[in-house]
Amino acid sequence: MTIIPVPFHAFVDETKALGLTMAMTVVDSRHVAECRRLLRGQLLHHKRRLHFQQEQDRRRRQLAGVISTLPATVRLYRAPDARRTPGGER
Repeated sequence: MTIIPVPFHAFVDETKALGLTMAMTVVDSRHVAECRRLLRGQLLHHKRRLHFQQEQDRRRRQLAGVISTLPATVRLYRAPDARRTPGGER
């Protein structure tokens, strides 16, 4: 069996609030362990994972500052909710 090295890792998350928004973060395989270590270092003592929905604005800004230093590329894709009218009603 031949093992083919993976050149990068892609992480994807989505939200369906106000349509569909998908975020994809791509990290070179050589930097994945470093990124995970830096992000795990941001966990509060009682948390098992990071989730912006559960954080206060000040904490979100702090996390965004750390994330912005990571060797990663981020792409956002957005599809508006076609069921909404221009006035925002469904």
